[in-house]
Amino acid sequence: MMKIAIFLIALTIPAVAQDAVEVPGQPRHATTDALGRHMFNAMASGNFEQARNATALRLTRKEIGQLFEAIIERIAKGQAGNPNQGPNLHLLELREHLAKPERLDKEFKKMREKSEPKFRKAFDAIRARAKAEQIDWNNVKYLKTDDSKVRKGNEIPFEEGDLTVHFSANGRQYRLLIEDAANTPLWGWMGGPNPLQLQPLKGEK
Repeated sequence: MMKIAIFLIALTIPAVAQDAVEVPGQPRHATTDALGRHMFNAMASGNFEQARNATALRLTRKEIGQLFEAIIERIAKGQAGNPNQGPNLHLLELREHLAKPERLDKEFKKMREKSEPKFRKAFDAIRARAKAEQIDWNNVKYLKTDDSKVRKGNEIPFEEGDLTVHFSANGRQYRLLIEDAANTPLWGWMGGPNPLQLQPLKGEK
């Protein structure tokens, strides 16, 4: 599994409950199936923005910074209630990023300049490949979203892992890989910034 970027780690640490509000106009997916269906529909309709808005790529620099601050406050409160707990490496890392905004700026710039173009290129490539294989998206059938690789971490109590969206077309089964999906406190399930991947299932024709 790909390593989760620092901003995605921030997303997945539980935030204060009263701050967990849905952002107007942005999708909130309560389950892995909801995220999988959303991404499937985005691919079927050729709607790149719909796919992008279900991933960490949609976040603004301001949103990431504010979330870091809320996370640090929550972790600090938890440590205050447990004096025997050792140092939290994620807390130290987050504090370092906030103490040096240029580091967070660098991560955000990298996401915008490198991750997003790769995500767009992969999205277009999948659509082009489907066209070459004469896949009629109007007749494609969604089957399931496999979340068997999702796990809950020990040090950070959140669910994260790769998802595979299964669908059938022209008598053959395919799966769409969503890497590093995470159950975020503010936006529910969200995909990571890595490109989507289309994988025909072997032996399925």
